[in-house]
Amino acid sequence: MLDLTWKRWKKITQTFILPKWEHIQRISVHMDTTDHLSVVRFAQQARNVDSILRQCKNLTSLALYYRHSDVQMVAVKDTLLSLLRDGRLSTLGIYSYRRLQDPDDRIEIHVQSLVQLLDALACDEHAQRSLRVLDLFTDTIPAYTFDLIRRHLRSLTSLVLRGVLCPPSFISQIWDVDQRPRWYPCPNLTRLRLCHFEPGHAAHIPSLVGHFKALEELTISACGNDNDFLQVLRPRGWSRRPEALCNTHRPLAVFHIEHMDDWEIYELGVIPTVMLIVTTVKKYHFLNAMLQDVEIFPRLQVLRLAPPNSWGTPTEGATEEGEQPLIGICQARNVELRRDALANWSCGCASEEGY
Repeated sequence: MLDLTWKRWKKITQTFILPKWEHIQRISVHMDTTDHLSVVRFAQQARNVDSILRQCKNLTSLALYYRHSDVQMVAVKDTLLSLLRDGRLSTLGIYSYRRLQDPDDRIEIHVQSLVQLLDALACDEHAQRSLRVLDLFTDTIPAYTFDLIRRHLRSLTSLVLRGVLCPPSFISQIWDVDQRPRWYPCPNLTRLRLCHFEPGHAAHIPSLVGHFKALEELTISACGNDNDFLQVLRPRGWSRRPEALCNTHRPLAVFHIEHMDDWEIYELGVIPTVMLIVTTVKKYHFLNAMLQDVEIFPRLQVLRLAPPNSWGTPTEGATEEGEQPLIGICQARNVELRRDALANWSCGCASEEGY
């Protein structure tokens, strides 16, 4: 990662010669520094980053980090569009350093240059053809920017959104009637991660999976909120019906569930997957869902949970009396049980007795 203060920039330009820049394919760079600088200094730093990017003609992957709301991120727009026009740059990540340090920080900060950059990329025909991977862990983005990403970036195969959408900026659920058409132009996703994602209503996720026929990897994490949701129990034998999702969609390779209540896990249970990863979930919530439906998560072969000592006081291991029902379920279904999963998100309302 490059921390481009003016002194560092001078040293870099003195050290590198032009041919060396041409060998660089991946860059992670700070758009600003830890100092509280003026907008003028932020603009100078952005021009330094832009100057480097212009010389990296073979760049394929770029990660932009920022700290301040006054970051001049839009300064690299033209260079990014030029790289996309050449068809080499295919992976873009943008990250708030503040959010990375504290994922639960929900202070809503409007970073105007971030929104301007995302809007410009989504509306550019070269970006629409070339961009394959978009990873955002940023401050809140407006709903129209989210819509532009879904409507126009049609070549995306991987979309990762962490903590970027929450009320009041986005009040719809992920598969509401008004939201469905916005996903239709983006059919090629093989990887979708929706983390800290409040609109990710569990009952809507199976329909979203059904839409993405090529989907192989899914992560969904949201703080449980039933919103007066009325649960309807599935009849025994539901997974053998022709219209069941497990018979119309190939199993996911990996499905990672984070921070879900039992009713949410139950609703997600119609999704077929080879590997299921469960983290930051209360033990009794997960066990209740597994006991409630013997056919839950069809095609399951591997269940990965967090290590037994990863929450609160270390336990004696996975074979203690409280674990026996889950072990029995796995044995009955010939599912391998592992204890090596890592959580992406630890919410303050999660129990210490969890996975």
